[in-house]
Amino acid sequence: MATIRPSTSYFTFGGGEPAYTSYAQRGGIPVVEENVAAVLELLPAFSSLRLMRQWAGITDITPDTMPIMGATPLRNLYMSGGWGTGGYKAIPAGGDTMAYTIANDAPHPLIKDFGLDRFERGALMLRIACPHCGTRDEVEFRCGGDAHIERPGSEVSDAVWADYLFNHDNPKGVILERWCHVFGCGQWCNVARDERRRQ
Repeated sequence: MATIRPSTSYFTFGGGEPAYTSYAQRGGIPVVEENVAAVLELLPAFSSLRLMRQWAGITDITPDTMPIMGATPLRNLYMSGGWGTGGYKAIPAGGDTMAYTIANDAPHPLIKDFGLDRFERGALMLRIACPHCGTRDEVEFRCGGDAHIERPGSEVSDAVWADYLFNHDNPKGVILERWCHVFGCGQWCNVARDERRRQ
């Protein structure tokens, strides 16, 4: 998320969450570093700017960072929550699939895996096999984006740089990514992830 306030010359950006549940409502250095690194990758010229302040607050994020959508154990009570800070982007599809779910009293095929019952089944979290530490929960890792992409040098054209930043394959199925075990060994590893099954 980013906004620019021309009247004040401030640039506001943000995103991310701590890797553990906390109600402290204060930011942490790892989240600030991740946000600043993301901004500088997109806009290297911003490296001379100063960080004036940070803000942190409580938001509704589930342990697997996925929303809860569908019926609850109570008759005629449906839930759409746990969207965290990304709900505003998903609401058109979320509203359509929830309307289908309520009208048919059965989950829409797109949201059947987002039900509250996934917590009972233990199907809530992506598990990543760290080559150094073994298989661990996703919350211990941070995704570094697509694997095997070569970063262009500073001498390339704006079009090449824009292509590197914004144009990526988005296949339905297995994708190759780089993940860092930030709350473990701190090492990077390549992960083949099937986004259809969250495996």
